[in-house]
Amino acid sequence: MKTLQIIKQDQDRIISLVEHETTHTKYIQKELNYYDKTLYQTLQKIKNPYLPKIFVIQESDNHLTLIEEYINGKTLDQQILSKEDVRNIMHQLCECLDTLHKLNPPIIHRDIKPENIIGLTDTLVTC
Repeated sequence: MKTLQIIKQDQDRIISLVEHETTHTKYIQKELNYYDKTLYQTLQKIKNPYLPKIFVIQESDNHLTLIEEYINGKTLDQQILSKEDVRNIMHQLCECLDTLHKLNPPIIHRDIKPENIIGLTDTLVTC
């Protein structure tokens, strides 16, 4: 993988936009210093169109690397939305959260905000 851009970096994580060198497919790579591997393994198994797919979970030297689906779109804080768009996005967000909350044990997102929701024409993905 080739790193195209570091999106966010702090003491707990590095989030990067990466590209597969052969296929040129873009992904999000997360390198985490504090994590719950079981949480990401559970998320990887969920089939929900409103959540980004997790393709790779790799643990080494007390840090976890994830390769996730790259969603090319604008976050909600970057858009002006009609009332109908807001209703549709809220409905999709509730469906997504309902899926997570029904798990045993439930997964609680804890960081729902416009900057973490990518609004697309037909779908919504939370990051």
